[in-house]
Amino acid sequence: MQISEREAGTKLDKWLLTNDMGYTPTGLEDSSASPTYLWKEAESATESAPLVEANDANAAGGKFVWNPSGAINNTPVARASYSFTVTQAGTYKIWGRAITAASNGDSYWVRVDGGSWIKWNLIAGGTATSWTWDDVHDSDNANQVVTFNLSAGSHTLQISEREAGTKLDKWLITDDLSFTPTGSGGAALRIASTEIASESEVEVELFPNPANEVVHVSLYAAAAGEAKLVISSLEGRSVKNFSRAVLQGVNRIALPVGEVKTGMYLLNIQSGTKRIVKKVMITR
Repeated sequence: MQISEREAGTKLDKWLLTNDMGYTPTGLEDSSASPTYLWKEAESATESAPLVEANDANAAGGKFVWNPSGAINNTPVARASYSFTVTQAGTYKIWGRAITAASNGDSYWVRVDGGSWIKWNLIAGGTATSWTWDDVHDSDNANQVVTFNLSAGSHTLQISEREAGTKLDKWLITDDLSFTPTGSGGAALRIASTEIASESEVEVELFPNPANEVVHVSLYAAAAGEAKLVISSLEGRSVKNFSRAVLQGVNRIALPVGEVKTGMYLLNIQSGTKRIVKKVMITR
């Protein structure tokens, strides 16, 4: 993009390039404030009975969480907790990827940050015989989709069993209210780190994947410094290199890949003493 002066006195501060034709920027519009997509494997929590883990080759991480049997529970108690961090305040939705037993086995209790329990009933209409995404809705409020006003920082999603038989595979927490996840969703990699508290973990998330023009990387850095990101072929040949300054905590990094040919690649991320490798698909 190039510009030339025409009339004197006009001040230019910032540019925005977007393919959202209905979008109008406001305020300072921090360029790092792209939509948030946080993906969590259901089995990444430490669940308590009656919730248990089970295997399924078609689940995103090869496992899922469920309550295999028992009577209906209308006194929810937190059985699994998922910690997550958002870098920007906003209105968020939560999606779950589930298989339901039937209309009498298709519900969970859900809450965020210790708030009121939401009866998430008729998940995927109670007819999901294969893995299906459904947004959290309130069955006690005409099945209205629930949104959560979250501040920037750490939050907790908790669930409790209600009806037996519903399998949970994966969660998505997003402020892109028009987005509908498909397939197994985005990547969520969890790697133990000796550089932060032992109960903590490094999180790396890529979205979208497959990508077209830009890959967004959400990266937790144990300390401020520099992250090196290298896109390479599956054979190890370097295709594109990036270097980005990172702050301690969660960082969102946008990688332009418009010049990269269609194909499967490796994204190598070096942050501090940790090296993480993820597969990323580029499509046109």
